[in-house]
Amino acid sequence: MNHCGNGTCGTCSKLAIKTGSGSGIDETITQTITSLSNGCVTISVTCKAKTAGSKIYLFLSKGETNVKTESGTTAITRNLVCNINGQLGSVGSEVPNKVECVSSPIPCSICRTPLRLQVRPVECSITSTPCSSSNVISVTCSNGSGTSCKFYLEKELNSENFVVIGLTADIRCDSNGFYIGDDTIGRLICDSD
Repeated sequence: MNHCGNGTCGTCSKLAIKTGSGSGIDETITQTITSLSNGCVTISVTCKAKTAGSKIYLFLSKGETNVKTESGTTAITRNLVCNINGQLGSVGSEVPNKVECVSSPIPCSICRTPLRLQVRPVECSITSTPCSSSNVISVTCSNGSGTSCKFYLEKELNSENFVVIGLTADIRCDSNGFYIGDDTIGRLICDSD
């Protein structure tokens, strides 16, 4: 743990390292702590392939939810600053606490946890099957309390224009985004009636 004493920095630990997810071949992760002139610290996270020229992927996650995916060749470095709340730099609205580094082949990299897949009420939940070789993940919207839950598809992000698509969906992922059939997913929300 590292302490900052000027009131603008918190106490941060290195990210937990995630391995064995089956997303690809586990590669080397190093985390280097650097003190800044203002008394804060950064943690430099580097994902490095054992074989030069390999395509690699760096996943930052909060719990089991992927909040940032970066890809590169041989090595990727991301610098995270420890803030006053003791959190390592936010990615969007989420603060990562785990890191994973894998190399190709990784057919389902962006299928793992689509960021646009959301659950609204506590009564509803999402279960999913592993990604298939065709970059498709099957998801089911369900409940355990008798509440009727179903998926609502928003084709354009933040348009608030939703179409009901039922209890299950197959999400296809590619480098251009997430799709159900030929419809681009703005958000896919599991919600009650």
